[in-house]
Formats: sequence, structure tokens, C-alpha cells
Amino acid sequence: MTRFIIRLRRWIVLATLILGIGAGVFGAGVGPHLSPGGFEVRGGQTERDRAVVLDKFGPVDPDVVVIVEPAREAPATVAQRIAARVRDASGVGQVRTLGDPGAEGYISGDRHSALVAISLEGDSRAKHLTLTRLEPLLEERDARILLGGEVQAQREAQVLAAEDLSRAELVTLPIIAIALLFVFRGVVAGFLPLLVGGLAIALSTAILRGLAFVTPVATLSVNVVTFLGLGLAVDYSLFIVHRYREELDAGAGIFDAVRQTITTSGKTVAFSAAAVACSMLALLLFPIPLLRSIGIGGGLVTLLAGVIATVFLPALLAMLGRRVDSWALLRRRKGSSTPTIVVVASRAVMRRPGIVALVVGALLLFLGSPILRLQTALNEAATFPKETQTGQVTDRLGADSGFAHLGVSPVSIAVEVAPEATTQELLDATAETAKRIRAMPGVVEVVSPVDVLALLPPSLPLEVRMQMVRPLLVEGSALIHVTTGFVPGSSDSNAFVRTLRSGSPQSVELHVVGAAAMGEEVTRVIAERLPLAILAVTLVTVMVLLLAFGGVFVAIKAVLMNALSLSVSLGILVWVFQDGRLYGLAHAHEGGPINPLLPTLLFAMVFGLSMDYELFLLSRIKESFDKTGDHRESVVQGIGSTAGLITSAAALLVIVVAGMAAGRILFMRELGTAILVAIVIDATIVRVLLVPATMVLVGGWNWWAPARFLRWWQRLGIGVDEAGTSGSPQSTDMSRPKPAAFTDDARAYRSIDG
Repeated sequence: MTRFIIRLRRWIVLATLILGIGAGVFGAGVGPHLSPGGFEVRGGQTERDRAVVLDKFGPVDPDVVVIVEPAREAPATVAQRIAARVRDASGVGQVRTLGDPGAEGYISGDRHSALVAISLEGDSRAKHLTLTRLEPLLEERDARILLGGEVQAQREAQVLAAEDLSRAELVTLPIIAIALLFVFRGVVAGFLPLLVGGLAIALSTAILRGLAFVTPVATLSVNVVTFLGLGLAVDYSLFIVHRYREELDAGAGIFDAVRQTITTSGKTVAFSAAAVACSMLALLLFPIPLLRSIGIGGGLVTLLAGVIATVFLPALLAMLGRRVDSWALLRRRKGSSTPTIVVVASRAVMRRPGIVALVVGALLLFLGSPILRLQTALNEAATFPKETQTGQVTDRLGADSGFAHLGVSPVSIAVEVAPEATTQELLDATAETAKRIRAMPGVVEVVSPVDVLALLPPSLPLEVRMQMVRPLLVEGSALIHVTTGFVPGSSDSNAFVRTLRSGSPQSVELHVVGAAAMGEEVTRVIAERLPLAILAVTLVTVMVLLLAFGGVFVAIKAVLMNALSLSVSLGILVWVFQDGRLYGLAHAHEGGPINPLLPTLLFAMVFGLSMDYELFLLSRIKESFDKTGDHRESVVQGIGSTAGLITSAAALLVIVVAGMAAGRILFMRELGTAILVAIVIDATIVRVLLVPATMVLVGGWNWWAPARFLRWWQRLGIGVDEAGTSGSPQSTDMSRPKPAAFTDDARAYRSIDG
């Protein structure tokens, strides 16, 4: 492999650059092909119920909510005028406003505003096009018009995501570029991570655009791909270039330095990319478009960043040679140096490893304890800034002077009876269902065809009365509109939906649609699939570490360290955003439940990213241990030799993730903040305190593995080899120090046969 890269270096560099430029041009137009939202469960019960309701009654869920605030005229007059214009437009299903059945409460508490609820036909993209065509029809002179609802929220989310991405390019990238100049101490070397990141992002975005033709790809996935790709590219490039410079400083020739870099740090990067990609691909276990899109995009950009860093970058270094240090800005100290403060801290930790491990572990568990009161809710509209139309509509819907009396969660229920049932039997079943729903806690309003018939004058002919309720009554089915005071996806809302579905008679089938039904299903599916995802990621991570280091205990310990970092990031997420702490400073809302998709997404991303530094730290510790057999001194040397490298990588990654945390969409702010916390915890407390303490406590057992596995592992030479002995006779013999068990003297240990 190394010979191939060195021999074909010019062709590899040229082909990669041409491919990257072409991918960048093609991927630049990905925006219009992306799907908004993506929070629903594909192929689930709610989607099947929606298909039944759509077939029988047409669109019933309000896709667009219009709040009308006229300056002079009565709100009802203006709202009815807008509704009359919209009803005749193509692509519009149902329109409800004051004067329509079930819309008696569509007037604000201060009597200054009216509401128009519009249901649209077609898929998500068709609804967006319809709303664009409707906008001129919604305009009124001397009236303030605010648009909300799912379609408007998705449309604004696309705009905000694009703006956040542009802001990151204009603000974060220059900061990263300047930081890279100081970290690499030169223009040429500092430019390499940006080149690797740009190529990985361009190729991933192009592939996502291609996938968008055959499957929905969520808008927010591009933001995650950009930040993740740039962050990993910076890390991987830093490790590769640093090792290459080390080899040159040690007197190696250019090609020998490249060869040694590939076989040492290059292999570590490959294992790291595999671990991160597997964690991201675990999101494919969830039938939720947003998670799947991020899983595909994250896995793609991780693998591409790893391949580019281990193939393209070494080929480019072979071409640059010692010119990698051209245009130097600061004098670079040659050779590896061990920061005194880190060495002192490591030795201090190892004097009392048990106490340090206990105290630090307890501290991390305490920081993560807020996760025990984690509350989730699928309230997309609440994630928008106050200055957006969706944010303003959300405020008006929840305010006492607005439309708080309407509740916050509309639900539509199709009551379906047997085909042979009569109309009267259908009405009886509908009346009984409506009565049961009214008795349930949290219900604000129930509108059924029976209620509408009861309000009509008995003097009207039966045919006329039946015609007036025709939108709510078709052959064999009746439609009930319910409004609750529960936030969709909250525990109360989920309990309401479950009770509603489980309490119907066997002769009656209920089809429940709306935000509450979707929130219940999303929460349930995540709870069902999350244990499988955790098991899969844990097993894959242990396997990757086992293959990398050939040690069972060090692999298990790394998983436990990752779990602690994840718990802290989730705990801070609850403390800041759910509790509303640091309001304003963290750009958080006043507080509220967390989106149920976030913990799952954080699990995949944090678990994967935590492997990055763990692998590079353990690789240097193992290098020293294989040379000396002294587990104490190897920990000190490993931590000391990687201190500056990992600190620089973590600082650069923090800058990248800070761009995500500074976004205007609350979902992305929460995600970025939690990842940022995990990075800081990993690079400081875990690396400096917990890793040396646990490594010393376990001692030589860190690298223990069954003898049969060790023989196979050493024969293939697949493990991380920072010492650069792969392929040498020493790498395949059985001279590796045997694991040790402690005696009374912590520094003396006896050999245990494997």
C-alpha cells in the first residue's frame, strides 16, 4: 500500500483534486433536493393511519396556520376573505376558519386576531410548492399576516440551516484557518487540513445529492456533514502531518518518512475512522429520515476523511517533501517534547490511582446526573428563534392573549366501522368515541359530526343536515377533531395517544393522525431500537479497539470512558436547555423538553468522536509499553508525548463545533453544545486524570487477550503500531510482555500465563 501511494503520488493527488472539484460543483446544488423535517417514522402506524384518513377525507391536518391581525376590519371578516380565496387554489385540501364547523374558537383571547388552518395535498415537496403559490393569496392590506405550521416551519428550517452554514463558512473557517497557522506554524502545513476537509465534504455532499434522487435526505444532515467532516479532517491531518514531521526530524528520508507515517499514524487514523463511521451508521437502525440521513452523511464523510487523510495526504506529503514547512510563520521546535505540567499531573495521579479514579468517576457521574430527569417532546416549532414567523406564531398560539384556549396539539381521528354497519351505527360509535375522549384528561376541545348535527336546526331536512357534515362523515367512517393541551411527544401526550388507541371497542377501528400521534410513535420507536443500537455500537467499538491494540481490558475501559463522557454531555444538555439555565448566554430558550432524537444522535456522535483521542493516546502508551514493559512509565510517556497534539486537536475541534452550537436552530445548538462539552471532558478530565488512573490500576492486564487471538493478531500484523515495527520480525514473535497482576507492592508484578 505504501509503495503504491509513493509510486503513484502525482496521479493520486491529481485524480483526487479533479474528483473533488467535480464533486464540489455537483454538490453545491444539493439544497433544493433535500427534504425538510424528517422527524417522522417511515412506514409506521401513523403513516398508515394518515394514508387511510387521506383516502377517505382528504388532507385534514393543518399544514399551514395563518394568524390574521387586521388594523381596522374585524378579524373574522379578513380571515374568511382569505379562506375563500385559498379554498379554490390547486393543491389545497381543507380550509377552516371562523364560521366553519369546529372552528368556533379560532379567535384570539384579546379578540384582535383570527386563525386560518390550511391542509395541503401531496408530499412534502408538493406542499412547499403549493405554499409558495399561496403566499400572494394570503396578503391583506392593513393587516399583519403570520405563517406557521409544519410546512412553514420546515421551509424556515431550510433557510436557517443554509444561513448557519454560510455563517460558519464566513466566520468559523477563517478562525480555523488562523488557528491552523499557529498550530502547524506554517502556511503550507496549515492549509493541508482545510484541503482534506474540503475534499471530504465535497465528495460527501455530492453523494448525498445523488442519494436524494432515490431516498429522502434531510436538510440538517448537510450541516452535520460539514461540521463533522471539517472537525475530523483537522484531527486526522494534524496526526498525520505531526508524525511525518517527527520522522523527518529524526533523520528519515522523504519517502521513508511517508512510509513510516502510513504504517503508524495512518493505521491509527484508519481505526479511528472505522470506529466513528460505525457509530454513525448505527443510526440506520432507526426508521426516522433525519437520523438515517445524518447516519449516512456522517458515516460517508468520516470514511472519506479517513481515506483522504491516509492516501491523498501522504501522497501530497511525498510530493511536498520538506517543503511542507515552507512559508513558516513561527519557529518550530524539532523533536518531541513532554510538557512538564502534564507529566507532573500524571505522576501525581499514579501515586493514588484508586482515589483519583473514584473521585473523578463520581464527579463525572454527578455532572451527568441531570439525565435522570430528562424530558422529551417533539415540538419542532419551539426550536425556532423569536424573530422568525414560526417562532412568533408559536408564541401567539401559547399566549393567553392569543390562542392558548385552542390547546397546543391537534389530533384527527377517523372512526371506522364494519362495511355492513348502518349510518346510525356509525353515528352511535362516533358519539361513544367522542364521549370517551372528552372524559380523558388534557382534552381541550372535541368536534365530531354528531356534535355538528346537534347544532343544526331540526327543521332542516335530513339530507341537508347530512350534506353539511359531509366533510366529517363518509361511508363507513367519521372524522373527529380533538385538541389537547399536551406538547406533542411529551409523556402526557404519549399516554393520551396510547390510551386512545387501546380503548376502542373491537368493532371500531381508530386511525389517529397529527403531531401527537407522530410524537408518540417517534418516542416509542426510539425506545425500542435504542438498546439494539447501543449494543451494536458497543460491540463494534470493542472489536475495533481489540483489533487495534490486542487488549481486552483496554477496549472495555475505553467504552466505559466514552459512556461517562456521553452522560456528562447529556446531563449538561438537560441542565442548560431543559432547565433554561444560562438563558441568553447559551442562546437557549426559557427551558423545555428536549427533542427525543437528540439523545440518540448524541450517543452515535459522542461515542464515535471520543474514540478519536482515545486511539491516539493509547497507541503511544502501547508503543512505550511494548518497548519497556513498564505500565506506569508507559502511561506517563504516552500522555506526555501526545499532550500538545491532542490539546491542539481538541481546541481546533472545539472551534468547529462552536460554529454548530452558535446556530439559530435550537436542535443544532443543543447538538453542538453537547458535543462541545464531550470534547472538553475527553481532552481534559478523562485524558489527564481518569485514563492514567485506570491504566495503572489495571496494570499489565490492559493488554491481555486470549493466547489464540494474540497469535492470530500478531501473525496478521493488523494492530496499531506507532513504533513502526509492522512487518519486522519482532512484530510477529511472542516476545510481547505478558500481563501482570499486582502484589502488595504496586510496582512489582508477577507474570500470568495467557
